Amino acid sequence: MSTRRPQPTNLRCRLCTRTLISQAADLVPHTPGPGQVAFEPRKRDPRWAVVPLTQRAGPRPGTGPAEEASSAPEDKEKEKEGDDEEKQERSGTADGQEGPSSSSSAPPPPPTRPIQTAASLTSRLPPHLAALRLGSSSPSFTTPATLAGERTTTTACSSHFVEPQPWMSALLDGGETRGRIVCPNGRCAGKLGSWDWAGAQCACGAWVTPAFALHASRVDAV
Repeated sequence: MSTRRPQPTNLRCRLCTRTLISQAADLVPHTPGPGQVAFEPRKRDPRWAVVPLTQRAGPRPGTGPAEEASSAPEDKEKEKEGDDEEKQERSGTADGQEGPSSSSSAPPPPPTRPIQTAASLTSRLPPHLAALRLGSSSPSFTTPATLAGERTTTTACSSHFVEPQPWMSALLDGGETRGRIVCPNGRCAGKLGSWDWAGAQCACGAWVTPAFALHASRVDAV
């Protein structure tokens, strides 16, 4: 069972001891997730299994070569009858006979779906995505007292999520949406973690968006 521990205020590179984070405000707190349950594979309904086309196509059951040969003349007769009917219809329209009206032959309009409002769409989103859509943050981050209580992590968390730092500008200016985070010390340049604007899942099961994660094994928390 994971236990809570205080969130560190300083993070340093474990190889060269360069200070990476020096303020608690640069750390991104998150509510611990359900743990390994979030990573369990979900079983798929077998009714939705995709059947290969090769299995669906093939001769009809109970038909042999003899039956297929006997049914060939019947099919030709049906095709001939259909051609005769089409010729009669064309000759009738040429003589001035009125066909069915276009209004009766037109297919019925497709059923209209009710328009969904932005509020109804937002109510279906996960809490962290709904907060981003509304442009508001979680109420737990509004007061300093609440901040102090929520800035905790668990032993299941294997990374420290931080805000984008000035020393990361060289990594973010390339226009990419994700990549590696390396130590800003040119002599060290050790890999510290990874970043992804779409978000990443913590080892505790929580989803953080956007994600700038420093691996706990690569940094020292002070």
